Amino acid sequence: MLARFTVVLLDMNGTFMFGGDRFGPEQDFAATYHALGGRRLAAQVVQDGVLNLFATTVFSSDSRSVKPSRKLFEQALGAINAPRSEVVFVGDSLRCDIGGAAGAGLASIWIDRAGRGRGATDPEPTFVIGNLLELINP
Repeated sequence: MLARFTVVLLDMNGTFMFGGDRFGPEQDFAATYHALGGRRLAAQVVQDGVLNLFATTVFSSDSRSVKPSRKLFEQALGAINAPRSEVVFVGDSLRCDIGGAAGAGLASIWIDRAGRGRGATDPEPTFVIGNLLELINP
């Protein structure tokens, strides 16, 4: 699934905001991190910070736009040197993430954790997975 892309944009909404810790042991962020070779415990990741693990970070709180506005996607694209055809956005909100990526002309991967599927009027993702681990273990 990821083989045709050189850049993966990952929605980290709620990961550390509002008291969330999606790197907890029961979360797929943690399992994916460990499957990719991460060795530090979740608490150390939070304490040491994860921002340095990413080549580029874009936060809606740093701008006047929120998803699904294409402005945030354009800001991220401006920070990387890759054609749109090589970029995929991974997110769990059909309206904000998948709709925003589509508006910016990007491929998308929707994380449908609940297995509910999409409604007739929902944006259509390029791919659908049940959890982040499916990115590396299809």
